Amino acid sequence: MPNDFVWGAATSSYQIEGAGDEDGRGESIWDTFCRYPGRIVNGDTGERGCDHYHRLDQDLDLMAELGLHAYRFSVAWPRVLPHGIGAVNVAGLDFYDRLVDGLLQRGITPFVTLYHWDLPQPLQDQGGWEHRDTVHAYVAYAAVRAHDGYANRWFLDPLYGRGYPADMVEHFGSAMPTVSDDDLGVIATPTDFLGVNSYNPAIVKPPADPANPLGHDPLSPDEMIAAGYSLTAMGWPIVPEAFGQLITRIARDYQVPAIYITENGAAFDDVMEHGTVDDPRRVDYFRTHLAALKTAIDQGAPVRGYFAWSLLDNFEWAWGYAKRFGIVHVDFDTMQRTPKASALWLRDAIAANQFTV
Repeated sequence: MPNDFVWGAATSSYQIEGAGDEDGRGESIWDTFCRYPGRIVNGDTGERGCDHYHRLDQDLDLMAELGLHAYRFSVAWPRVLPHGIGAVNVAGLDFYDRLVDGLLQRGITPFVTLYHWDLPQPLQDQGGWEHRDTVHAYVAYAAVRAHDGYANRWFLDPLYGRGYPADMVEHFGSAMPTVSDDDLGVIATPTDFLGVNSYNPAIVKPPADPANPLGHDPLSPDEMIAAGYSLTAMGWPIVPEAFGQLITRIARDYQVPAIYITENGAAFDDVMEHGTVDDPRRVDYFRTHLAALKTAIDQGAPVRGYFAWSLLDNFEWAWGYAKRFGIVHVDFDTMQRTPKASALWLRDAIAANQFTV
């Protein structure tokens, strides 16, 4: 086999998980089908399956012992969305978080199947796959999409001729201003480039209040730390691969002629010692984010430039002078400027037009 050949094994949720009535899981069409006498040999069901839900670590260790490169598993739609639509079952989602984390910890690549025959029974009761609303429900299930519409597509779709995203227009309802076709034509006037300011991805969870108009809440800093994220002094998660994915996605979905990264950087609690500021976390932030950007460029993203935020420690809006984003330290009493280690690192990278990962 080729050197990069992937050796893996596969399962599906209903066939192995068990725990059919635990932790908020809803019923699937297979739960219902198995109850009909004579449909399944010996009257068997997937109610217990392989008890994978309770034996996750044991099964993960087995995969590692077998030397698997990859594991293909399916997400049980009714475990994540018990009614097929609506509120997310946090306990169900947590199970797949643990599964993916466990795979990665063992060097095994997750291959995720979103649907493997276990349609939520409430959607079947409304007509199943022959009913158009089931397709809409699957799209909502597959696309983890509300925040993306609010933060990204809301701006980029009209700018590049797609109009305002229909799901967001429906979501905002009467709060949506009147938009004419002429407006959309003006908004979509061709541009020479797109400027992207990006610092961190949004990590979100189901809303505590179902009436939340965005349909999600952000994770608190404590929740992000518990989930394994490293945070900046702003409490923002550091996820360089998400930065690269954002740029790749913009290039793919919107066919922009050129992209400039007009802001990218991080605030840390910098300390001046003996006339210098060593800020290794900022150096690492730049290094990893530039590496992710280089990957996006290699994949065809037309990135033409990168602007680090910020040249100087400055007035950070509502935070005043309490948060320092600068690569140059500013003493706000004397206004003395002192280049930080990150400034010197960027200097060398600029001079050589390259950097080490």
